[in-house]
Amino acid sequence: MTTMTEELVTGIVEHIGMYEKEIGFRDRCVVFLLIDGQSRMFVFDADVRDHLPIGRRVQIRYRPSQNEDTLTLLDRKVL
Repeated sequence: MTTMTEELVTGIVEHIGMYEKEIGFRDRCVVFLLIDGQSRMFVFDADVRDHLPIGRRVQIRYRPSQNEDTLTLLDRKVL
């Protein structure tokens, strides 16, 4: 069993892509954040488009999902 550690990052939301899955599976969002001049990709296990406005600086707190190939958004602040 692995430990689900939380992480906190701050960056500017560059792009968000939404991918709807078939019935019985959770949708996914691919989010690109500009962090210290470099673009970083995050794949969330739900639709987070309303929580992360494009072009705005945000602070997000997340952890790996149980299946560990996606992330779960725990909290966010628009700065």
